[in-house]
Order: sequence, then C-alpha cells, then structure tokens
Amino acid sequence: MRTPLLLATGLTTIAILSGAAAPSSAVTTRAEPVTLKYSWSPDRPLLYRLTQQTDADMSGVPGQGDVHLSQSQTMRLRLDVANVAPDGAATIRTTVEAVQFEMTPPAGEKVEYDSEAGQGLAPDPGEERHPAATAMAAFVGESFTFEIAPDGDVRNVQGMDAILRKISDQVGDPAMEEMFRGKFADSAMESMLEQAFKLLPDRPVEAGETWQTSLDQTVPSLGTLRIENTMTFERAEPADGGGQIARIPITISTTLDRTGVDDSELPEGTTISLEDSAGRGLLAFDIDRGELKLLEMTSRLPMRLTMTMGDEEVNIKQDVTSTVKFERLDQPSQPRPAPDAPPADD
Repeated sequence: MRTPLLLATGLTTIAILSGAAAPSSAVTTRAEPVTLKYSWSPDRPLLYRLTQQTDADMSGVPGQGDVHLSQSQTMRLRLDVANVAPDGAATIRTTVEAVQFEMTPPAGEKVEYDSEAGQGLAPDPGEERHPAATAMAAFVGESFTFEIAPDGDVRNVQGMDAILRKISDQVGDPAMEEMFRGKFADSAMESMLEQAFKLLPDRPVEAGETWQTSLDQTVPSLGTLRIENTMTFERAEPADGGGQIARIPITISTTLDRTGVDDSELPEGTTISLEDSAGRGLLAFDIDRGELKLLEMTSRLPMRLTMTMGDEEVNIKQDVTSTVKFERLDQPSQPRPAPDAPPADD
C-alpha cells in the first residue's frame, strides 16, 4: 500500500509562483486602457532569482505524531534571447547560474547545498552526500530553451530531460529521481513557466479591470489540480529609471479532480479531498519595457485523506503552503534563502 507520507511528499512538488510589490510613491492611475505584453530583445539579457518555499504539516497518521516537512530552493537564472520572430514570439535560452537548496525532512538531519559557497558538495571522508544535494548540484551551469509568445504562452521546452538524465546518472536513488522528474521534466517545466508568464490580459485593460487565467497541473497519485487566477489591474506606478510599473494583485483558487486516478494501492473506501484552497499574489510588470519585474504568490492546499484500517476509521490531515518568488535582478547577486511564506487567508 502507498503510505500517506508518500502522498504528502508528492504534494511538495507543487509550485505556485510569487513576487513583491513595486515602489509606491507618486502613484498614477492611467485613464486610458493599457496594453500589457512581453517585449524581448537579443541585446537585453535578463537575470532572475526564483525562490520556492514549501511547508507541509501532516497529522492523524496511526502510530506517528505530527509530521513537518520543509523545503526551499533558490535558483539564479540568466535568460538570453536567441531569436525574436516577426510576431514578437521569442526563443529563450535559460542558464542556471547558481543554486541554493535546504530541506528539513520529518526525520533525520537538515540537508543544505549552496553552489557558490561549496556547501554540501564535498562530504567528509567516509560520508555520503545526500542525493537531494547531488541532484541540485547537477543543475548548475546547465541550460534549457523555451519559446514564449507576447502574451506569455510557453511552448517547446527543450533541455530539461537531458538534465534529468544527468541527475539519474549521478544520484542512483529511484525515489529521488522520480520526484525530480515529476517537477522538472520538459512538460512540467512548461507548466511551471506558464504559471509565471501567462498571467497577462488578452486585451487592453483599464484601472480596476479584471481577467482570469486557468491551468491544469497533474500530480501523481492525487489527480489534476485546476488553478484559477483572477488578476486586477490596480494602478500604474513610476519605475526606477523611468517608465511605469503595473501593479496587479492576484487571487488564487485551486480545485482537485481525481477522475481516472488509480487508487488500487490504497485501502478500499479511501477518499482524498482538497478543502477550501485559497491563495493570493502580486504581479509587477514593466509596461514600457515589456518585462516581468516581480511575481509573488502564496497558496495553501489543505488535503484530507480518510480510510478504514481494521475496524478503525483514520482521518489524515495535511496542509501544504507553497510560496514562489520570481524577481528581476539588476545586477548579479548571490541567491538568498526563501523568506517565510505569509499566512494564507482562511
């Protein structure tokens, strides 16, 4: 039978992207409609820091106390524009320049890795390096490409599968390999990138106007998460160095569809549900340069699993809070640890 802890671990791969507020002085509310779309240039490489923080708490497992799992990872990414088509679509080459990783498992010691500090790479003689640190180290210096339309539609991700083969060769841990494949395969990366980039409206918008986007994400053993985002163009604010930044609050709703999920390894009569998932975020977009400046989203996923073991009904509760921050860097800088995720609205 698949243990509840494996289900919990699978949820930690859910990534929901996030970012911080733009400057708040001299606010301008544009009276005329504003067109928000990406603009790419081969002579304008972009540097971003992507920080993902996941905290999972589980209770009700027979024979165990409350369980907590925490994981954070930070990547510094360089985006080089290889080509821009006449319609504005661009081919982007993304290179992982640096990685920080920290994991606190339910049992055992904390795992840490920092590519720039060398932490976690060279264990003492006789010690084995944790497979998670080995896997994260495999990303450093590697590249992948993707195509992106002016509206943020992402397609044709290539290169992640090659990185995963490298991880497979170096890690030698089937469970760890499967976890990374579920999160970083070409198809999974396409979904992750669209969560970050495909949030812009398909029409000019005025202050106060809203629009929606949706995305389906398959999670092994659980089903399909449908993520509904509602964005509101709140106002435009002055940008450092000129131009204006669009401030766009986001509300998030997530539902779970378990149609077609194979529960044969679970006890008969087991039910899994997602209760009152909610989240929020903020998008800061450079209107004049057509650049994503900051995106921050936090989502809480309270899962409930009910099963019968012998004559006893077991109710397992699991709360997963995910925060991801995607921020534009003006100058290269060392990745910093992920901040604590703000509390989600009940």
